[in-house]
Amino acid sequence: MSSIAILVIIGVVAMVFGPVMMMQPSKLERRQAKLRALASQLGLRVHLQPVPETVQMDEPIAMSAMYCLPWKEQRHTKSSWLLTRRGYEHGLHFDGVWEWQGEGREPNEAQLKNALTNVPDIVFAVARGPQGLCCYWPERGNEAQVELLARWLKDQLSLVAEK
Repeated sequence: MSSIAILVIIGVVAMVFGPVMMMQPSKLERRQAKLRALASQLGLRVHLQPVPETVQMDEPIAMSAMYCLPWKEQRHTKSSWLLTRRGYEHGLHFDGVWEWQGEGREPNEAQLKNALTNVPDIVFAVARGPQGLCCYWPERGNEAQVELLARWLKDQLSLVAEK
């Protein structure tokens, strides 16, 4: 075979397999898929949401994973609120470092303060909405952290459910 024919064959093979190889998920995407699959097995639902404006992170990200434990009953879907963790403690913040976002508030603030004392450090926002009780986190952790989030959400769900 001539060298031109070999170059043409190599070019055709590269043009066929190049795009296929580029469509493969990256290492980060595979890790995130694994974390989200585990979350699903643990009864959580994962939503991608814009990072709340007041959140300050070392490495800013535009979208964040919100891991939610769905309500068991539809009646819990009425009120919504969002708390973001601030990088500093202030007397005007809720429970020191948490800041309310928007108009919604938790009616049982004493129980919420108790729940926030043991929220995992990886969580930068906590929300209550129609989808359930949720934690925002950057998905930079491992399976143990997903299990920790699921455990915390399950422990706190009854505290913030409307009575």
